[in-house]
Amino acid sequence: MRKGYTTDFFNQFEEISIKLDSLLEENKKLKEEHKKELAKLKYDLIKESREEKSQLNETIKSLRKELEQANKLNEKLQNEIDRLRNQINKNSTNSSKPSSTNITTPKDKTSANEYNYRTITKNKVGGQLGHKGAGLDKKKIEELVENKKVEVKTVIHKIKGKSSKESILKYRVGLEVKPYIEKHIFVYDENANESLPVEFYSDVTYDNSIKALLLELGAYDVVSYNKMSDLLSVITDNTINISEGTIVNFLYEFGEKCKTSLNNLEQNILNGKILFTDETCTKFNKKNIFARNYSNNETVLYKIHKNKGHNPILEDNILPNYGGGIMGDHDTTLYSYGTKNFECNIHLGRYLEEIIQNVKEVLWADKMKELIFRMNNTRKIAIKSIINGEILFIN
Repeated sequence: MRKGYTTDFFNQFEEISIKLDSLLEENKKLKEEHKKELAKLKYDLIKESREEKSQLNETIKSLRKELEQANKLNEKLQNEIDRLRNQINKNSTNSSKPSSTNITTPKDKTSANEYNYRTITKNKVGGQLGHKGAGLDKKKIEELVENKKVEVKTVIHKIKGKSSKESILKYRVGLEVKPYIEKHIFVYDENANESLPVEFYSDVTYDNSIKALLLELGAYDVVSYNKMSDLLSVITDNTINISEGTIVNFLYEFGEKCKTSLNNLEQNILNGKILFTDETCTKFNKKNIFARNYSNNETVLYKIHKNKGHNPILEDNILPNYGGGIMGDHDTTLYSYGTKNFECNIHLGRYLEEIIQNVKEVLWADKMKELIFRMNNTRKIAIKSIINGEILFIN
């Protein structure tokens, strides 16, 4: 009985052990399968995550590129807006454009020439109180009479009043033009050394008084040939009728005789520390011509050309040889010459005014404009005080 029980127990234990081994083996297989499934799931998740990350990176890259393009386009459009706004708003008050272009400029932008640092006053038109006049006065007239620089014609008038009263003396200035003719007779003499002068080769010539007047009008005042001819005819009561061709010959003769003087003027300009130059356009035979001046405190020289730019300057041969500072009128062509380039306060004020009007985010331009004009005014006051020998105190 006891032996049979032991055998049954052993058999049961052996069965249980076999089942346990089977379960352990099955559990091991399940663990392996589960491990593989976990590994595969992890791999799939990582792969999916990488793919999503890659897609997100591509999306971000694409969005950044679009944003960059949008920013460039925005900047370009903003620049175009600023350019158009500046172009529309530019006039003689805030740029180097002439006042003749101010057709569409509002009145509030040109009143009192603000760009010239002028202000509106209530003063009446004409000479101001305390301003020294430049006209003739009685003292000057009496000096001319005393020095016999003018012919005196006395006219007696009778006016109502007591004869015991002192006479009233008044002066009236006039001009009298009288044409005259010089008769030159050349007598032959065997002992004479002189020949007939070239200026008398023609039977009728004009003397230096007429030439001087025409040169003043033509070369300095730039009066047209036909108007000069008309003027002589009018003031001489149609006695002198000079042709335009003769006037041209006078000016040409004057130009030839001036070559030495012009060379001296050029040397004077080249020797100066500062050279002022500007160019203006005018008409000749219905075509544009350009007059450029070269000047300093002592000399002014004009050159005429058909075109603008470097070529006329090279033909003049003044700026290419100049080694000082050049004050120009915002002509960038001049930046290629001289050792320094300057611009006047008026132009600086216009550039600053352009910034003030068109670039609202800039806050310093208004103060800078006020500073440079205040400095210039202070300088003028100081120079005037030094000339007058005054003691100057500036706050």
